[in-house]
Amino acid sequence: MSRGSGSCPATAGEQRDRQIIADVITALGKHRNCLVLTNWTSHLEQIASLPRDAGHDPVVLRGGMGAKAARRRCAACSPSPADRRS
Repeated sequence: MSRGSGSCPATAGEQRDRQIIADVITALGKHRNCLVLTNWTSHLEQIASLPRDAGHDPVVLRGGMGAKAARRRCAACSPSPADRRS
């Protein structure tokens, strides 16, 4: 999640992002639902990519995407019938 170039140490923001994602991945491993809110849409995909790389499928909602698209993505959050039985 490098925001700069070269081999500089991670910034406080990068360290924070890594800690957030580590916490999210830990919670997902315990079958918990997670919600991460950010004002920084410029690195939203960067934040979502790490759980994806760990085999999870994050649902990303962003302002201006339109109601229909948001509903489709929210429907993906609904548990499947098999999940409801567990």
